[in-house]
Formats: sequence, C-alpha cells, structure tokens
Amino acid sequence: MVLIFAYQDSDLDGVPDYLDKCPNTNILEQVDINGCSKSQLNKKSLKYYFSLGYEYDNIDASKYAETYLAVKKGKNKLSLYFSYLLNNKKTSDLILSLYHKFNLNKLYYKLGLKVYFPTDLNDKTDFAAKLKVSYYYKNFGFSLSEKHKFYGENYYKDTDTISFSIDSMFNRFYISPYFYVENSKYNTSLWDKYLGVLLSYDINKHISFTTDLSENIEDNKDYTTIFSIDSKF
Repeated sequence: MVLIFAYQDSDLDGVPDYLDKCPNTNILEQVDINGCSKSQLNKKSLKYYFSLGYEYDNIDASKYAETYLAVKKGKNKLSLYFSYLLNNKKTSDLILSLYHKFNLNKLYYKLGLKVYFPTDLNDKTDFAAKLKVSYYYKNFGFSLSEKHKFYGENYYKDTDTISFSIDSMFNRFYISPYFYVENSKYNTSLWDKYLGVLLSYDINKHISFTTDLSENIEDNKDYTTIFSIDSKF
C-alpha cells in the first residue's frame, strides 16, 4: 500500500499547510517551526499581568493595599487598578486605563486614557490623558511623559504631571531613576518636584519583585514607598 501526500505551502514559508499554524505569512519574514513569524505571534498572543502591593505615604501616614490586573495584545494594553485605604477602610482609587504603543522615526510613543471611577473618596468620575515618548540606545531607555487630568468636580481645576526617566536592565535587575513635577488641583501655579527610583528583580520569567521609592525634593518629610509582587503570563 502506497500513501501519497501532496505537498502544499500556500504562503511559501517552508512549512507545509497541514502543519502551518499561521497561514498567509509575509514572504519576507522568518518563521518558527510552526510557520509563525514574530509579528504574527505578537498579534495572536495575549499576555496577562497581575500585581499585589503595599504603599505607604509618609505625609499623612496613609497605608494602601493595591492590586493591578492587565491584559495585553500586540500594541494595546487594558488594565484595572484598585487600591484600598487601610487606615479608615475606605476605597481610594479604582482606575481603568487603555494604552496603545507605536514607533515612528526611532522614537516609541505610548498614548493612554485613564478613567478614575467614583469611590468613597472620589464623588465624580475623573479622566486623564497621557503621552509618553521614549528613545532607546543600547541598554538604556530615555522617556519623557505628560499626563493631563480632568476632574469631574466643577470647582476643581485640571492638573498636569510631567516626568522624565531613565531605565536599564542588568541581568535580572531593572532600574529606573525618575524625576517629575506635579501641580495641585487647588493651586495649579504651585508645582511640587519629586525624585524617585523604581527597582525590580525577576525571580523567574513569570514572577518579579518591585519597589518604588519617591520623595518631594523640597520637603523630605513627603515621601512614598511601594512594594509589590508582580506576575506575567
């Protein structure tokens, strides 16, 4: 008995159709053993993020329990952030955000929209728009961002946060010192200046430990400390 199989490779990627899990691959792209190019894998795969954290704000001794959930597909990321004020057991923030990334002329752009839902400490829905521009050189990244927040309460003014950061990865360690200025919704002509550093260590490819320390450089009694355990799948 003789079995004859007709070899057919419709997208000419070297992987026969009956084994090809990614049909219609661009002829100029390299593929893996399943016939999938890097761009196709990025479009197909969903990535999930989960974080549990603790935050301490020294200026009013506030303590927060925080959680973060996100899903990413390609260049888009949808996330939900929730923090719980432990001092008086009231919710403090519930934030939904959507980000889109793209690159142009060696610069990488990140556009974002945030929705701050009403909670016990926030009567109206607030919104924020953010633009982040990054440039990468060898093992370093340089980023500049602007966030403009619109408050639902009519008697509040809009606020701005402008930040600059440098980030780099050394083996399993990620480090990102940053500087930002932020004005107050009560007095938009008054700008507070902060210095901070974000440190992260990858325990494995799925789990990492992160700490974020920031301080008001004009008032060293105003500082914030955040610790979190992060996972991605």
